[in-house]
Amino acid sequence: MLTERLLIKILCIILLAGMAGCSKGNDVVKSFAGNYSGTYSGDTSGKWTAVFGTDGSVKADITDSSFGSVEGKGSISASGEFDLSTKGYVADRQSFATWKGSFKIVDGVCTGSGTWSAGDGFGGTWEGKRDN
Repeated sequence: MLTERLLIKILCIILLAGMAGCSKGNDVVKSFAGNYSGTYSGDTSGKWTAVFGTDGSVKADITDSSFGSVEGKGSISASGEFDLSTKGYVADRQSFATWKGSFKIVDGVCTGSGTWSAGDGFGGTWEGKRDN
């Protein structure tokens, strides 16, 4: 009887600790939520804006002064790792691009940087920050 109670208590502690760990990760992802903007350069250049959701989702609009704009969807992890894919028409043909990088929060300021690459061999770097 005593052993059963002890076992149940141990299981409850393990479950509570596991749930606390899950919520901590969600809280960290929420800390990245907000509106962002930045620039990109390389084989082509332009500006981007994005909305980071409290669930880690990312929706972006990437604008190139020569080719127009495309939309992107992606995610950010609790560690700040960022991944985004775009799909749209650029210069009258379908184009795909992948954006990768990371964000960090230092003294309340959230900044990020990384690389982008397109299926047609274009590529370069990007940087940005959360708008306050």
